[in-house]
Amino acid sequence: MHFSTIAAAALALAPIALCAEPVAQIKVNGHEGCKSGVVPTDGLPKVMLDHAYATKDHCEKVKVSHDMNIDSYSVTVDTITHDTNMKCVGVGVYANDLCTGEPAVAVPWHATKSQVKSQCFSPLPFDENKYMSFKLFCYENKAEAQGNEDVLAAAAGAKASA
Repeated sequence: MHFSTIAAAALALAPIALCAEPVAQIKVNGHEGCKSGVVPTDGLPKVMLDHAYATKDHCEKVKVSHDMNIDSYSVTVDTITHDTNMKCVGVGVYANDLCTGEPAVAVPWHATKSQVKSQCFSPLPFDENKYMSFKLFCYENKAEAQGNEDVLAAAAGAKASA
């Protein structure tokens, strides 16, 4: 009886622990006719290719298909938890399945926005590996971001030109 009470209490607290971690949903869009560096508009044809959930500690990947009608990609980022906006400055989009090296694209966001769209970017970096992977740029406290030029430059630069 004692064990089931402890298990029930642990299960009841699990959603609270999960909600405290930064999480964002990343939707990968394929476009025809969107030039690199341009934010896609609602009138521009797009196809949602896949989605993933990015965190600060784990690399999430999607396999990208190379359709002849797709000449650029973009991502739409929806922050899911409050901590994502408060502790994170953006998401890195990597041209491999392990989130290694420099991100091919960095998508920054402002703490008051729960959704951000990247600029269109070239599919060329993703041709060789066939994967796009994602990881959040986060800090325990956003004040720690001050002076960390590497991550801030990647997130703030976000030219999305590959």
